[in-house]
Amino acid sequence: MLLRPPNFLLENKLMKSIALSFFYRILCCMLLSICSSTTAHAQTGELLAVFIEPGGSAIETMGGYRIAIEPGNDSKIKIGELSDLKSSKFQPAHVLNYDPEKELNHWTLNRQPNQLKSECKPGLVSERLSLNKLLIYQRVFGDKNHPTTWIETDGVTVCDLGINKIADVLKTNTMTCDVVIATGCSDANPDALNLLSAQMKPRYVLLAGGNDAVDDETVTKITDRNFIAVSGTKRNSEDKVETKWIKISDQTWAMTNSELSKLFDRKEASSANSRAVFAPLSATQINFVPGDGSHTPRWNTEHMMGRELLFFSQIYHSIDPEIPVMNLNPKQMPKDYVAAHPDWSGQEEALLTLQVEAFSRRFAYYLKDLPLDKKAKGSKMWSPRGLLEQMERHYKQHTDNVKKKMELENWPKNE
Repeated sequence: MLLRPPNFLLENKLMKSIALSFFYRILCCMLLSICSSTTAHAQTGELLAVFIEPGGSAIETMGGYRIAIEPGNDSKIKIGELSDLKSSKFQPAHVLNYDPEKELNHWTLNRQPNQLKSECKPGLVSERLSLNKLLIYQRVFGDKNHPTTWIETDGVTVCDLGINKIADVLKTNTMTCDVVIATGCSDANPDALNLLSAQMKPRYVLLAGGNDAVDDETVTKITDRNFIAVSGTKRNSEDKVETKWIKISDQTWAMTNSELSKLFDRKEASSANSRAVFAPLSATQINFVPGDGSHTPRWNTEHMMGRELLFFSQIYHSIDPEIPVMNLNPKQMPKDYVAAHPDWSGQEEALLTLQVEAFSRRFAYYLKDLPLDKKAKGSKMWSPRGLLEQMERHYKQHTDNVKKKMELENWPKNE
């Protein structure tokens, strides 16, 4: 279902204003309802990284999207996606052009399982959001040439106010969100920010690192990276929302530890080799049950992905609680195993492994101060070096096991 105020309400200027205000109230309620219906199986979705960049912002999701917002470039939105199974670099997917003459600039971004590429269609849908589905909408508060941008994804709402004044937004806004990006607001001062915090109820307000209007004593300062992690784990909390103001750099953190970098590169090369084996397999092939009672190929890929996700998220969570511990490990014994997604092709399973690889790299900042050979906080057994080396071996070991299954006489070759 596409959502839009009825056309007859838009014919009169006064009625248009009333209709749009009413529409956004309904939209707000609908989105909160969608979020609250997201079930635990999408736990990997309820985490994203919000980046501040020169001239704009971006978010990266567990579902493999990167959405870049460029307020100074005709308010374009550029979407990248993980669709090259050989690389964890985002591939260009869509460019959304803001049209100031339209009342509504809304899109639904979605990717169906077993398809590498996403679709981005005008309009919002009332279906439940998922790991692969998110909503993007641009709203005007005053100057129609400079919209705000709202992104609803994976249990988290982010609003970039662009170069609008906070005072102009608060005059008519009725929606709340988790993160407000106010790095481009000329009136980002304590009075305006207090009003914003009370009305929009964000958990985080991101401010330009060079903002002199707000005393450093009243904010958290982030100077060595340009992102924060945000999860949806607190969304249903009945506790009063406490807003944190953050002055944040727009400069990307670089992995300068060459030893750590090489360990990541080797792990990722091993994972890429594994994906190359699994990606061509059909659902029938990846569900193949060997006669010797050993695991299906699908169990092997779920297990490899699940181990990396669990072990890295345990360490990251101990440093930043916004990153949840995520455990998608399948049952260990073949008789107890139930496939998480029995209809997924090998390509889709490989893509999930790539998304987890991107997660591990995205938040590798949290490893920068950890001794490579000392057990990391949050981990039951692993030092950073030990974990990265084990993951390198782990991908190779289980992929070699699957290669042997593919040589069996009853392997479904023609599926």
